[in-house]
Amino acid sequence: KYYDACEVKPAIICNGGFFSMADGTTCFNYQDDGEIISTNSEFNEGMGIVNGSLTYGTLGKLPFTDFISAYPVLIENGKKVSITAGAEINYKARRTVLAYNCDNVYVIAVESPGMNLAQLQSFLLQLGVTYAINLDGGGSTKILHDGKSITSTWYNRAVDNVVAIYLKPKTIYRVQLGAFSKKHLAEA
Repeated sequence: KYYDACEVKPAIICNGGFFSMADGTTCFNYQDDGEIISTNSEFNEGMGIVNGSLTYGTLGKLPFTDFISAYPVLIENGKKVSITAGAEINYKARRTVLAYNCDNVYVIAVESPGMNLAQLQSFLLQLGVTYAINLDGGGSTKILHDGKSITSTWYNRAVDNVVAIYLKPKTIYRVQLGAFSKKHLAEA
């Protein structure tokens, strides 16, 4: 519904972080266009936009315009993070992950039969990511690319938050050359 309602369509959209299956409320920290949507004092690490770039950090310590908490943080500074927060979800499951390195941003969907968090961390390090956070998972794991689902099995479950990625159009420069014997022809 969010994608359909967007006037300018995101290139990639996926369900965001964890939400309560009982009432649909957000579990962690979210910030949208500078407005804090939800807060949770325990889970302040995550990713957001700072000066137009995806940045890992702590909410309140960096000037994020948009932010989503990690549950849990998977990779920090190119190394596996010890799984303490999120230990109860450390089983094979479908998952969505947001990650990046100096060259790329990754939005990853893990399909059935899924991965546990340690397997996921190893996979992410093979990709060469510097930072990675676990977003949502399970039956609501869904990613759209240009409006089409790229995840196979999913449940049309209402989620209360999404991560939408808008790609910047590439600037194309063209150079036109000409040889003229007279100045007025060149000016024309």
